[in-house]
Amino acid sequence: MGKQLKGSSYSLIVDESTDISTTKQLCIVVRFLNSAENKIATTLLDLVELSDGTAQKLHVTVMKTLDKHGLPKTCLGLCTDGANSMSGNHNSLFSRLREDNNELVLVKCAGHSLDLVASKSMEAIPSAVEHLVGETHSFFAHSSCRQVRSWIIASI
Repeated sequence: MGKQLKGSSYSLIVDESTDISTTKQLCIVVRFLNSAENKIATTLLDLVELSDGTAQKLHVTVMKTLDKHGLPKTCLGLCTDGANSMSGNHNSLFSRLREDNNELVLVKCAGHSLDLVASKSMEAIPSAVEHLVGETHSFFAHSSCRQVRSWIIASI
């Protein structure tokens, strides 16, 4: 990987998750300009088992992974979820990486952000409306005659 990235800037996409066996895993993805193809490349760098999800452990693991693959320690960007251990201002993976590179840019994952927005939005919908939507679906789904009539109405 170090050869592909030689002289090229790169960013990291990092996410921690607990698998079905309750083992913490850290997924580290690298994104860079592949100069041979003149395209942005996104590649899985490593999937590492973690003993804990503290900022210190995350930082040590990322730094060891960069060393293992011969990558410079100063990346341009870091994309993570909004977890405090990943992206907090103090004592996070981001703040620790930023000590090595004060130009590091943090981008919070759009997928995680969208999930948070959707979850909060659903809290605002009264349960009666949710019930009405479910009952309306059931009313039409269980009768072919009503389905045909609903299609006729919808086509108007």
